[in-house]
Amino acid sequence: MSNPTGGSGSPNFPMDVIFNSLRELQQEKERLQQHFNGEKSRCRSLEIKLEACQSKHYQSIEKHCKMLETVNAAKQKVLQTQLQATRLKELNDGKSARIAELRRQICEVVKKEDEELKVFENKLADLTSNFRDARNYYTEENVRNELEQWSRKADETKAEVFKEDKVLKDLTDKFNQLQMENKKAKDELNCKLEFDITPEELQIALRVFEEMNQKSKDDLKESEKQLEEELERIKRGNDTSGEESVVNKHIIAAKNSNITANCEGPSMFTGCSLQAESNQTAVHGQLSTVNPQYFRLDSRSSAAGMKGNLKSF
Repeated sequence: MSNPTGGSGSPNFPMDVIFNSLRELQQEKERLQQHFNGEKSRCRSLEIKLEACQSKHYQSIEKHCKMLETVNAAKQKVLQTQLQATRLKELNDGKSARIAELRRQICEVVKKEDEELKVFENKLADLTSNFRDARNYYTEENVRNELEQWSRKADETKAEVFKEDKVLKDLTDKFNQLQMENKKAKDELNCKLEFDITPEELQIALRVFEEMNQKSKDDLKESEKQLEEELERIKRGNDTSGEESVVNKHIIAAKNSNITANCEGPSMFTGCSLQAESNQTAVHGQLSTVNPQYFRLDSRSSAAGMKGNLKSF
């Protein structure tokens, strides 16, 4: 039986088949070689493109980082700008309020100046009118009449001062008499203590003296007030220095007239005093209402009568 694959020793195996197969293999090899070369060239071009893309990618990354840095810097700048804008707005608001206040003050000052200018103009007009009237009024005859009128007023004021001086002298005499009567009352009280007057009755008597003393002080204060009113009236109606010096002289004399009546009792009541002080007392005519008999104790009364009077209180 013959071998289908053929052998070197087989006489039936055709050589042209082998040649044809070789030729086909060479053609396939060439075709594959061309395809390989094409793919290789294309791979090379893709590698070149990849390198270019990677280079662009690296550049893009660098640009992106730089852009991020730029954005961050821009954000910081924007934040600083916003803060500065806020501060400027606050300063602007404060300055606006200050400007408004200054404008209001300027308006008030201008208004006040206008009012003062009007007042000054009115006063200037009045002064001009007064000067014009004074020039027409103060002639020699009018000045002479004015001097005579003030001279008469000065004489009347001096007469009133002399009258008040006389009233002051009368009141001083009355207080001197009151001092003598108080001294007599003190002596009589010391004598009557030798009888049957108890310390309680003596306290009643001292209380009576104190009440009388308080009444006299009230009357003196009322009189002092009336005198001060009278003095103010005289000063308002009087502008001459001579008249004021006369009035001041009598005021000084009244200040120096302090009349004190002391009543000394037994040892347990020593130091008890009745004081009637007239401070600035130039007395008006109504002071005559003070009755010195309030302070009088009858020296002719007996001890029993004294005791009965004290018990009646």
